Amino acid sequence: MEPDVLACRLAVLQWLKAAQQAGSSTYTAIHTSHSADSSSGGNVQRVIDNAVKQAASKYGVPESIIRSVIAQESSMNPEAHSSAGAIGLMQLMPSTAEALGMNPWDPAQNIDGGTRYLAQLLSEFHGDMNLALAAYNAGPAAVRANRGIPPYPETQAYVKSVLARAASWDATV
Repeated sequence: MEPDVLACRLAVLQWLKAAQQAGSSTYTAIHTSHSADSSSGGNVQRVIDNAVKQAASKYGVPESIIRSVIAQESSMNPEAHSSAGAIGLMQLMPSTAEALGMNPWDPAQNIDGGTRYLAQLLSEFHGDMNLALAAYNAGPAAVRANRGIPPYPETQAYVKSVLARAASWDATV
């Protein structure tokens, strides 16, 4: 494993331990540590911020959407691992990560890969963010089969939540 990845993982683990001891939620702890550059949370936040900015610029996906997907998928936790097998900040399935040729455990690669996948979905669904987000959550086949957002309560709530959070972030910038 590369030194940058190891350093980031160590920083994440230190930050998670500190957040757990402080009794704060993952999102609140990492979000409020944004200006604490000397803490491990600040280092992780810098990695996330830089990766989000680079991916937004590279793929044309708004930063607020990327941040909102990360918050929804992993609560800003780079070490997140779901029971379904999804990995990292943007909760990529191993098969998706492999198809994208990236390491899902590396936060910067996870954000780049997740954003690239979201951009591909936006292209497939002709720029419709609702459909792209639904496909990110339920899979593009489900969106195609339903000719729209699938009637799954989880997916419908996911799309609304991601868009509302993104709008909220856009309003504060």
